[in-house]
Amino acid sequence: MLLSVGSLFANGKESEKPSGSLAYQIAELLSDNELTAQEVDKLASVSFTLNERQEIVILAIDSDNEVVKAFVEERLEAKKVVVQGYKAGRTYTLPVRIAR
Repeated sequence: MLLSVGSLFANGKESEKPSGSLAYQIAELLSDNELTAQEVDKLASVSFTLNERQEIVILAIDSDNEVVKAFVEERLEAKKVVVQGYKAGRTYTLPVRIAR
């Protein structure tokens, strides 16, 4: 299955390399899933911050599908990412859509 990740808000400058962007890193963390057809085309809005080690700290996951919520939390919580211009306390919001 393919996972679609939309725009990332509160993200400073976009990296020159798309593969280095925060949205790309998160898409990679959420890829290679075995979600069923019932989870396809489901949406989630993920709010998170980064701790001092640039690990993801989930603040909220807004989705009407509990399986998608659990999947996103399991795949993202405490995962290390690299963010240019990292600032402590910044909150990020990322729309996510599960797709084939």
